[in-house]
Order: sequence, then C-alpha cells, then structure tokens
Amino acid sequence: MSWIPYLTETRVSLYDRAKLIQRLKNISLSPEETLENPEDRNKIFFNGYVRESSFRLSLALRRPNNYIPLVCGDVENTSSGSIIFITYKLFPGTVRLLTFWSAISFLFTLFFAIPYQAYWYAAISFSLGLVNYIISLENFKAQVRKTQRALQKALE
Repeated sequence: MSWIPYLTETRVSLYDRAKLIQRLKNISLSPEETLENPEDRNKIFFNGYVRESSFRLSLALRRPNNYIPLVCGDVENTSSGSIIFITYKLFPGTVRLLTFWSAISFLFTLFFAIPYQAYWYAAISFSLGLVNYIISLENFKAQVRKTQRALQKALE
C-alpha cells in the first residue's frame, strides 16, 4: 500500500481510439501551443500532452492548486469502441512537498520523544504531520472528483 494518494479507473467508450484521442486534442492545450484567440480559452478543459494512444493531462486552472491530479491514460481499441485506463496521481513536486513535511514532522516527533522525553511536544508534532497528510489527501480527493467530471464531459 502506498501512502502517496492516487486513483486508477477503467472507462469504456463507444468511440474508437482515433476519435477519442481527437476529442481530447480538441479540448486540450499542450505546453508548446498558444491560443491565438483568447475567447478559445473557455473551450480548453485540460493542459498537457495527447499522443496516438495515450495522454498526460491536468485540469486547466484559473488559479494555482497544488493538489490537482495529473491524469495519465492509455486508450485501447475494442470491437465496439475503446477502453481507457486512467491513473490520477499527484504531481511530482507536490509529492516531494508532502514527503518533506511528513519527514520533518516525524523527525520532530522523534526529536522531542527520544532525547528530551517531551511527549506532549512529540504528540503535537505527530498530530500536525497527521493533519497535514489528511488535509492533503482530502484536497486530492476533491480535485480528483472535479477532474473526473471534466473528463466525463470530454469523453461523452
């Protein structure tokens, strides 16, 4: 079991792979592209890369959010459409930030508990680390739900 939050899901679509990839390209903006018409910004739901049979996207945001998931997907053709394997995970920078603060709070817990026997401070340090992790996890879940709704609209 991983303590880094992620979610995997499988979706089925009536569209074949080429049509599905084209639909994703129409609502996505790669980092190399720029919009010529600012009014087209409302038609863009995702930022990232869309390849022949895979994609790596994130929700297009108006303001920054550390817990927005990175959506990685593979599309496979089937006899009646396509199947999409999707993974929602935190961006690498957010994982490093979560790991750093979890490690710091754990080290403070050990620092207060072992050499000084200040168990009250150790409990506070541990609690703050736990609260930080729970807030991160819940924010990630909320952003995954938001991204799932946008992806559902895109794939319909």
